[in-house]
Amino acid sequence: MTTKITRTLIATTAALGLLVPLSACGAIEDKIQEKVGEKVAGEILGGDVDVDTDGGSISIQGDDGASMEIGGQSLPAHWPADIPLPDNHTLLQVVSLDDADDGQTISAIFDAPGETKVMALHLSEAMTAAGYLPRDAEPITGEMGGMVTDMRSYQSADFAVMVTVSNMADEEGDLSVMYHVTEPDEEQ
Repeated sequence: MTTKITRTLIATTAALGLLVPLSACGAIEDKIQEKVGEKVAGEILGGDVDVDTDGGSISIQGDDGASMEIGGQSLPAHWPADIPLPDNHTLLQVVSLDDADDGQTISAIFDAPGETKVMALHLSEAMTAAGYLPRDAEPITGEMGGMVTDMRSYQSADFAVMVTVSNMADEEGDLSVMYHVTEPDEEQ
């Protein structure tokens, strides 16, 4: 994914993500949110866009065919079925981007019980068993500001996947498990 698309995804997600909690309000609020969202996304993306808020999610369709969906209560249909998910997980957030130039990108955040190192090792073994090869010799791990994090990258013939497991050092039990799934770069 190019730096421009990455920045666009982050900026659009941040700007429009603020609208998700409000999208379940009445019809008037929905229309206001859609018009504001179209203006914001159009400014960020540099073109005409159509924003639709429905059922707690936001869909954006660009005039160039690119699309993005933020929110929703389930993984998109094009989520790779062979990617292992944590046990006893709850889906918190999904962002799906489909761009003609850069392909599909899906980011999903789950809540799951466990310990960072144990969950990261379990998911690493499950990813490898599913045919995803580690892209890095060692995971990126660390503790910053009370957050314990383990980040690992994988590659299959069809997808590149980054899995980040983190928790707050002072909180017991709940983990944030984030998947970032992209089509692999040609040069990899």
